Amino acid sequence: MSSRRSVALAALGWFVFAQSMGSASLHGEPTPRSPQPVVADRPNAPIEKPAPDTSAAEVVKRLGQPKRISRQILAGRRSVEQWVYEEPFFWRIEMKCVRGQEPQVLTVQTIRPGKP
Repeated sequence: MSSRRSVALAALGWFVFAQSMGSASLHGEPTPRSPQPVVADRPNAPIEKPAPDTSAAEVVKRLGQPKRISRQILAGRRSVEQWVYEEPFFWRIEMKCVRGQEPQVLTVQTIRPGKP
């Protein structure tokens, strides 16, 4: 088996393991699970979309943990994550992740709520 294939399989194995752990983070920090976003404490306050280059920690602090996180590993030391938030707002936030650096917001897109 080639060296590249071995590395790719090891990375895939780590990804599957980390996803199965739920609270484990690939960034080396435990991720606390908050049931409701922080903005729920201020129901009349407007909810603003995170600006590009906002850190992942700031997004989690303001909005809470996303409902789903999808990750695509790119060549080199990079990956892209999609954080999906549902209720009270429907956003898909794309995060750029470079190994050794804090993930940052690339884009924020409004998505349609699913059918009941």
